[in-house]
Amino acid sequence: MAPQARTTAPDLQDWLAAREPSLQRTAHLLTADVDRAQPLVLETLARLHLSWGRVRRSDDIDTEARRLLVGAVRRASRDEATDDRVVLVLRHHDRLTDPEIADLMRTSVGAVQAVSAPDAPAVARGFADATDDAEYPTTPIETVVARAREIRDARRRTAVRVAAAAAVVVAVVSTVVVLGRGSDSEAAAAPVAPLAVLTPGAAPEVDYLDGDTYVPVSGDPVTSPAFRRAATATPYGDGVLVADRIVSRRPYAAISLVTDGSVSRLGCGAPSFVPGGAGVPAYWLSDSCRAADPRRLVEGDTGRLVEGSTRAATTAVVAFTPVGRVSDGVVAYGSSSTLTVGNAAYVLQADDGASRLVSHVEVPRGATPFGDLVAGLAPGLTDSLVVDTSTGAVQWRLPDWSLGRFSPSGGFVVGIRSAAPPPLGSGGDTVGVFDAATGHEVMTRPLPGLLLDSLPVWEDDDSVLLVAEDRAGRQAIIRVGLDGTVTRATSIGPAVLSGYRFAATP
Repeated sequence: MAPQARTTAPDLQDWLAAREPSLQRTAHLLTADVDRAQPLVLETLARLHLSWGRVRRSDDIDTEARRLLVGAVRRASRDEATDDRVVLVLRHHDRLTDPEIADLMRTSVGAVQAVSAPDAPAVARGFADATDDAEYPTTPIETVVARAREIRDARRRTAVRVAAAAAVVVAVVSTVVVLGRGSDSEAAAAPVAPLAVLTPGAAPEVDYLDGDTYVPVSGDPVTSPAFRRAATATPYGDGVLVADRIVSRRPYAAISLVTDGSVSRLGCGAPSFVPGGAGVPAYWLSDSCRAADPRRLVEGDTGRLVEGSTRAATTAVVAFTPVGRVSDGVVAYGSSSTLTVGNAAYVLQADDGASRLVSHVEVPRGATPFGDLVAGLAPGLTDSLVVDTSTGAVQWRLPDWSLGRFSPSGGFVVGIRSAAPPPLGSGGDTVGVFDAATGHEVMTRPLPGLLLDSLPVWEDDDSVLLVAEDRAGRQAIIRVGLDGTVTRATSIGPAVLSGYRFAATP
């Protein structure tokens, strides 16, 4: 995999098309098995995607890709013999010098030189024969992006868990200080307790999922194996529409309908729904449940926005994830399949699939149920903002927060802020509510020791519900009122993927 000379920084899609076959061959030889190599190649490409802004400006992207691949192989094996194989593959297949290998493996040149083969030409021929006869798959860019998101989310969860564990001492000291002072005003500002000692409150006034059970506010719970795999669900006619979680092996969610215990597969699409009038949700389906060849995508692959009996073709090359609704259409996160079109927020027309960009928003998170306001992340993903889609004007900005859904009346918008590590931070996330029109703070509530597993949903205009996880790896749905009170709305269960999840709500 020789270094490439270039005059302009390439896109990841271009680099994949040109260089992935070589990376696949190296991975095959490092693991001695094509199938074992595939998850390591995906891990390598996902981590390359996460650092692409830095890597793409370097003179040798191939070296960084090799470094990530070797790291993945060594972590998967943890066997000293693997290092010997790595040296031989890099030397006799990739044709690297011993100093280059030492730099790539973060070891000494002497350690590399100590590895040798009795018959180097035979080793090189064996490597060539093995790769000449092998067939290697290509990795769809959608799968790379999905795995990169999983890695990024896992990093965030790990950081917050470490902070939450360290926050135990801080919370205990804070409680002792409050009790010692004996001040009513200071006691009212005491940290929120962990899940086990939160005051139990009323059951959630929204539909939610718990394991393999769909729990509606009205009616009886429905049980189906389809719900255990679900990212979300929503009522649909006489049944329940279900979107599976996206996993790294496929780029889209499976969309199914559960009716009277039977499951009907509708296709594949985005793992979210937008509730509509008369109980008819809007959702997006891809043309195929398999990742399309990128070369076909640029020729016009498309998907469909579905609402009731309407199935409107949408913009080619863009996968749409619906997040809300404004006065004239469905707000969706548009993710480019080829990286030739930037990720952005769109308003989609359910009748004909026409789309228009929402100015200033890269990732939309919520929309007013009656109006034209959209909340989301600005380019760079460090600031949140609220934009009027009718004028394109930014109404207000909020650094360091992730804004989400608007309240049922549209008057408030909820957001969360990730924890800062102790001793300066609380070791837990913070939930906040802001005036939708002005951005003025209505309420903020720190949740020491608690990690929020998803954006909050509104129960009514006076309270929000959140899935919270504590430092013991347990989770529950909690309720935070606009007055700052916190109660527990469900029993406590293990923090697993098939645990508590909210159904699709406005």
